[in-house]
Amino acid sequence: MTASRVAVALVVATGLIGGCQKGPQTAPIAGAVTLDGVALDDAVIEFDSGDGSVPTSLNIVRGAFSGGVTLGTKTVRIFAMRPARKSRSGLGATDVQNPLENIIPHRYGYDSTVTVAIGADGNTNLNYQLESKSESPGSK
Repeated sequence: MTASRVAVALVVATGLIGGCQKGPQTAPIAGAVTLDGVALDDAVIEFDSGDGSVPTSLNIVRGAFSGGVTLGTKTVRIFAMRPARKSRSGLGATDVQNPLENIIPHRYGYDSTVTVAIGADGNTNLNYQLESKSESPGSK
């Protein structure tokens, strides 16, 4: 009976190990972001697959970002939230007193058309040179 219990335990353990799902495959990415030639700091870059899943968000620090992103074509969105420059008078008690605004032009944020294809080898040379006054998104 002891040998059969060991055999059952091995079968169960093998099933548990083999049944573990790792989740979606990711690849390493890294790069740099500038706004009007200046390294962007304290910002976020998102990689959105457009399939309803949560986008991968990476912090941009001193112009650089890195991390793992799931494979496939992604829409790239960049956000740098700062206190709004316009003061609002006449706000009620429930209104936001210190609203934030994205200092990055909308064409690089929610309206972005910038895309990148992430393959199994990843991409560690993604560089985005944003311009505050340009009409079209810039990516290299």
